[in-house]
Amino acid sequence: MDPGMIDRALLLADIERDEGYREKPYRDTNGNLTVGFGLNLVTLALTREEAAYLRDNRLDLAEKQIKERWPWFLVLTEPRQRAMVEMAYQLGIGGIAKFVKF
Repeated sequence: MDPGMIDRALLLADIERDEGYREKPYRDTNGNLTVGFGLNLVTLALTREEAAYLRDNRLDLAEKQIKERWPWFLVLTEPRQRAMVEMAYQLGIGGIAKFVKF
């Protein structure tokens, strides 16, 4: 490793050990809304790239869950598929499943 370079694997392990992981927002010891590996949602400003990464990741997950749950999705027209994926992105797979006349 080059002098002055931080061992990224050790740094990640330190953060994971010290912060832990929470999938849902919680209040940290200072009362700040926090999520993931100690990301303070009160002071955090997402870059456009970070927000796009999260959006894209969630869209992929929504599409995957829809295909697993409703195999007939594949025979829909592309505009209908887009509408379903967007609904699942916005409402979650559980939210879209509440539409009983789907």
